[in-house]
Amino acid sequence: MKAILVAFACLVLSQPAAAVTPADEQPNLTARGDRYHAATAKTHSMHARDHARLLNKYAAAADAPVSSSVLKKHLAAIRENMKEAGSTYSKLSAASKSDPSVKQQLDEITKRLDNVNKLVGQLEERSKQEAVDSKLVIDQTNDMAKEIKASHAANSAVDQAVVEAAQRRSQFYNPKSPNYYFTGEGHFID
Repeated sequence: MKAILVAFACLVLSQPAAAVTPADEQPNLTARGDRYHAATAKTHSMHARDHARLLNKYAAAADAPVSSSVLKKHLAAIRENMKEAGSTYSKLSAASKSDPSVKQQLDEITKRLDNVNKLVGQLEERSKQEAVDSKLVIDQTNDMAKEIKASHAANSAVDQAVVEAAQRRSQFYNPKSPNYYFTGEGHFID
């Protein structure tokens, strides 16, 4: 029994380990980081949308002016989540930002986040009063939710472009890719 275990251990240890070079890992790490940042930013914007929808439901259910304390709490949460979403989008890698389709989508997202921040500012200005008319709150929060939802579509396009860019990069760096040897590209990094 002991001889079998020793033979098995020798057999396992004699097998060459698959070598992974930093060049193989780098494109995947960059893509993973970009996808993480896009997902994190979308999550922040989803939280902001939830707060906008909560305010909307509250104003519709109350059918009375919305108190400034309720507004301030939710508007602060919307503003903070929009700020976090914007800063997370800025963390996308330079490679993704240099892609024209990603740049276009990021510009669209930035425009939408700015629109939401303007709407939040308008409601914050109104909330300095004792209470704000529920119709105004409903209209503003509907507009916020629409802008945020539209940014989600652009976020999906960013995520798709990041995946496609990673696949293009991995064809150059990955020796297992069919393009690695036949296009001659792989010979520059051997």
